[in-house]
Amino acid sequence: MRDSSAGASTTGSHYGDLWFGLAAAIVYSLAYHGLPMEHLPFNYMADAFLNGRVAIADPLPSGLIEAIPIGGAHTFGYGVMPALVMMPLVFLFGTQIDTAAIVIAVASVNVGLMHRALRRAGHDKTSGAWLTLLFAFGTVHFGAAAWGTAWFFMHILGVFFLLLAINEWLGRGRGLLMGLFLGAAMLNRSVLLLAAPAFLFPIVRDRRWRDLAAFGAGLVPGLAIYMSYNWLRFGDVLDNGYRHVFGADTRPMFSLSYLRDNVTAYLLRLPERIGPPLWLRPSLDGMSVLLTTPAFLYLARAWRRDVATIGSWLAAGAIGALYLLYFWQGYAQFGMRYTLDFTPFLILLVGVACRGTMSTALRILIVLSVLINAWGVAWWRWGGLITP
Repeated sequence: MRDSSAGASTTGSHYGDLWFGLAAAIVYSLAYHGLPMEHLPFNYMADAFLNGRVAIADPLPSGLIEAIPIGGAHTFGYGVMPALVMMPLVFLFGTQIDTAAIVIAVASVNVGLMHRALRRAGHDKTSGAWLTLLFAFGTVHFGAAAWGTAWFFMHILGVFFLLLAINEWLGRGRGLLMGLFLGAAMLNRSVLLLAAPAFLFPIVRDRRWRDLAAFGAGLVPGLAIYMSYNWLRFGDVLDNGYRHVFGADTRPMFSLSYLRDNVTAYLLRLPERIGPPLWLRPSLDGMSVLLTTPAFLYLARAWRRDVATIGSWLAAGAIGALYLLYFWQGYAQFGMRYTLDFTPFLILLVGVACRGTMSTALRILIVLSVLINAWGVAWWRWGGLITP
């Protein structure tokens, strides 16, 4: 996948990965609101697993919402991976450990991984730095890292495993590792399985049948955990619990009837108007992707007939299309948080659009994206939009 000419620069970029990750950790920590989290489902899920249960025994601990009752216990429709990650920490420190620090740490690693992926995609130091800046502070990744709620925990950890898969895809392209990483990503956000076409495209195109089999084998552990967990809770390998929380048994979770409202929300939704002196504030229902990250306007130029471009469009298109048919757009968010599930591919595509040269126009759009997301984080940090 990787250009041979980029090999040396990739090897020399490891320190850059580290420095970008450290810088992100500092900014994310400063932006964090500092309030203890009230909703800690993954801690209690981890505690249940440590005690040999798949659900939280009654009575339900205070502060938990969106719990699903099952046979004298409660579970959640959330991905299981954050609870698995929290198991050793809960074992050592108990269920009241604050997960926000974990979210900040993982989000900071994500920034380093994004920088590495960009260098593996052939970007020089300048374009790689600008695009990493865009990912870290000019997209919804910034707000997710700074707020660190249970929902953002799943997004951030899902992006971590997705970026591991992307780095392998742009590097040696080993099917087994890509499958393992994607399977782990799916255990955070099941929709991330739809990123598979990106990784499968070069394998099928080049008829690498052993890698295809290895990719499938790599997915098996994630799929086995996902299906087993669902079966043990609900008696259905495909039932992850969301329909029990949101009442999807009375309306479809996916339908073409939601398309118009979702397109309007994702592309046109504006901030809320308030009185002076601030005039505008972010809507907790989310805002237009193009308003939150104006640099994504460059996606209109991201056309090239190479594996990385086609694969990125396949993955972003598949995940994005599913969300456009979904009955819910998310809440308590800056921007549209669901887009975080495919933001790494969008960053790669902006890199395709700039064609290795950072134009003045793109730099301005990146700076504007950073300022807008900083405005959103400031509202969450000091504006009292919502409690954790």
